[in-house]
Amino acid sequence: MKKIVFLFVCIMLANVALSQTNKSKLLVNKIWIIKSDEMSGVGMHTSLADQTELQFFNDGTWKSSDPIQKMTSGGWRIENNRTLIMKTGDEEVKYLLLLLTEDELHYRLKKNAATYTYKWSLNK
Repeated sequence: MKKIVFLFVCIMLANVALSQTNKSKLLVNKIWIIKSDEMSGVGMHTSLADQTELQFFNDGTWKSSDPIQKMTSGGWRIENNRTLIMKTGDEEVKYLLLLLTEDELHYRLKKNAATYTYKWSLNK
């Protein structure tokens, strides 16, 4: 019985690692264009410029054509298959992945009393 439980746990861990790798593959080596960035709640919102481009690379870096969180480049990683972490300077910002497909990327940031939702699509 212990062997069966151990095998089941190994399969589950392998599944999690594989799905995170798959999400990373959906994200990288593409040029994403902002479609909308919205804020709800209380806070100050500065919209991203129209046609802002965002790229993620296999080496764990990202760059954008316009500042995101006051930076145009930094590091990134996916955690727990649902959190996109973007490093901007000394700060790590954790975004909840809402949707990641071949041509759509949506994520959300909750900060204080505000919620920011960003929607990107593939630049075709």
